[in-house]
Parts: sequence; C-alpha cells; structure tokens
Amino acid sequence: TFNATSGYVEYTLAAAGDDSPIDFGSDGNDVGAWNYVDASSDTTAPVITVLGENPATVDQGAIYTDAGATADGGETVTTSGTVDTSTVGTYTLSYSATDAANNTGTATRTVNVVGPQNIVYVSEAGAGAMDGTSESDAIGGFGTAMSQITSEGDRLIVIGTVSTTGQNLTSKSFAFTIEGLDASSTITGDGGTGRLFTINAATSADVTFKNLTFSGNNTTLAGGAVLFNNDAGAKVTFDNCNITGNAVTNAAGGGALFFANGELNIINSSFENNTSIDEAGAINGVSGTITITNTLFKSNSATTKGGAIYSTNANFTITGSTFYANATTNTTGQTGGSVLYVAGVNSTNSITNCTFFENTIGLSNNQDYGTIRTDNGNTTVTNSLFYDNKTNNGDGSPSDWGSGPNGTQTFNTSIAQW
Repeated sequence: TFNATSGYVEYTLAAAGDDSPIDFGSDGNDVGAWNYVDASSDTTAPVITVLGENPATVDQGAIYTDAGATADGGETVTTSGTVDTSTVGTYTLSYSATDAANNTGTATRTVNVVGPQNIVYVSEAGAGAMDGTSESDAIGGFGTAMSQITSEGDRLIVIGTVSTTGQNLTSKSFAFTIEGLDASSTITGDGGTGRLFTINAATSADVTFKNLTFSGNNTTLAGGAVLFNNDAGAKVTFDNCNITGNAVTNAAGGGALFFANGELNIINSSFENNTSIDEAGAINGVSGTITITNTLFKSNSATTKGGAIYSTNANFTITGSTFYANATTNTTGQTGGSVLYVAGVNSTNSITNCTFFENTIGLSNNQDYGTIRTDNGNTTVTNSLFYDNKTNNGDGSPSDWGSGPNGTQTFNTSIAQW
C-alpha cells in the first residue's frame, strides 16, 4: 500500500515459504500479486456446463465427436471416459475442472450407441409384398409386425385402422415407438375380451405411443382396456394420442389404463368416453410416477370413484390439462371424485394450471365427494379454475373439493366452490 506520510510503497511481509509479494510471473500464485487468490477463503468449485445434447445418441459404427464442456471461471476442462461406437450400449463421459484454489467441479454426459433403426409398416390387411419395409408393402396383422420390433430405436408405423388384442410388450427391454402414419391411424380391439397391450413381468421396456387413436376396446380382465402395466422398470409414453370409447367390466377399474409401478408420461393427448363399472373411468394409478401434460379428459365415467382418475398410491403430476363432463354415477355410499379420487396414504399429487368444468357426481348434495376427493394422501392444486361442477348428476349444489379426515389438501391461487 502507499504511505502518504513516508512517500513509500509498503508491502506486508509474506509468511515463510510463500512466493514473492511481487508477481513477477503474473501467475497469480505470489502473495500480494494483482491476481493472487487466497485459497483459504475460496471454497466454491467451478460450475461445468455440458455443451450439446445430454444424453447424446450416436448410431452404431458412426464416429462420435464430443461437444465438450466449459467451466464458468474459464478453467481448463478435462474429459475422461470413452465411447465405443462399435458396440451398442450406454457410455458415460466425465468432465472436471480445478480452479486456482484447488476446488474441483464435475459433470457427466450419457452417450447411447444405438443399433440400426428398424422401421416396420403394418395395416389391417397388408399390401404388396407384405414384408413391412414400406407403406405399400405393409405387413398384414399387428402381432406379426410387432415380432419384427427387436432392438433399440425400432419404429412400428400403423396405417389406417388395425385391430389386435393381447400384445405383451414385456420381452422388449429397450426403447421403441409405435406411431401413426397420419390422423387416421387407429388401434382397436379385435372383438375379444383382452387388453390391447400388457407389461406384466420384470423388464426395462420403454415404449412410446405417438400420433395414434386407441378406440373401442372392452376388457373383462383386471383393469386397463388399452394398457396394463405392473413392472417398476417399465416406461410408457403417450404423445399426441386420442384414447376414446374403451371400457373395463372388472372391479379392478381403469377403463383405458391400469398402471402399477414404473413411469407413465402423457403429453398433448385426450381421454374421452372411457368407462369403468367400478372405479377409474380413464386411468387407475395403483403406484408409480404418472405425469400428465396438456391433456383433455372429457366424458369419462366410473360407477363408484374417480370418474377420470383413481389413485391408490401413485404420484400424479398434472399440468395444463382440462377436465370436462367427467362423472361418477352411484347415488349412495362413499363414492365420488368425478375427476380424481385419492385413496392411498402414499399418494402425493400436484395439479397446476388446470381447468375443471361441469364434472358431476351421483351423490345428492354431498360436496365432500366432489370433483377431487382426497381420502388419504396429499393433493395440492395451484393456479386452477373450477366452474359449474355439481352433485346429484349435475342437478345439485356446487361440489369442487373434499377430503377425508386423513387426507391433506392444499389450494393455492385457484378459484372453486364447495
């Protein structure tokens, strides 16, 4: 520092063993230097930003070029790990950077090496050579086409209306897609009493249903006319799908979907006119994680509980969705929850930016069993609107919200009547 009295520049004596207080090398390691960092006071590690896609995907046999990573303090980032593109699998690349105070930050990237994609076309009667290699050579028969879906990234393209039942996806322990060719693509029942799709044993199946209509299948089995899942390792996605007019005539419920364990994602889809003779007109969530985004539930109905959705111990996250004219029809007993009935103590549910309109219960003027009923568990509703939901099949009093003595409900910045 400059001493105005003496006219001299004064340096504080460095501790024994430290470098010179004058930073001759400008390396930041000399006590008193303009860019010296006191390591004893800096304990914050560099923040590493992974550039490009994460996870990344590369075809088998292709060259993988890593996009790298950066550190927020400009430190050098070191990469470790390898990607063997000759072998299908999942690989991890690790990044690290150490600052002048010897703090180290880390990050990782997952790289999936996938085999050649198999695209199979299917129609009801088939066409041309019927080998599934193109729309004009579509395989006739859904089951035959499914047998050719054998590896990661495979796609089954549905042409027009195709009927099937009893398709077991358990053995397909990889990610694949069943999708529609255009707006007419529909999967329907073949007149039997089974489900369309089943996952019911240990698996890592990851199926995406995309741009499809699932219509008119009725099952007498224990839940899920469209899909039954009972494995924690399974992941199922419905993207831009219309699930309509399906039914279950079994007390297990779930007119469209019965989901126990695993992960279910529903995006930009609709559930309409699905029914159950007991509970869960559209979806029965026994357990697992279920995320619903930008989806319409319209005119689904159950006799007892959960006109649209019933949760035993599943965890639902519902965002930006509309529930219109869903219903429970019993006029006596502990029934209701025209949109959602939460039964289990381990069920935690979050509902945000949703609209509930003209949903009804059969009970006469029992508001506690209205649009959402939380018997147990925990339900939080945020930024949502309830309007004209009624008891007595639409002729009674407003009925938006109710809980049992063991149910916890939180209502944030929303509008409702009860």
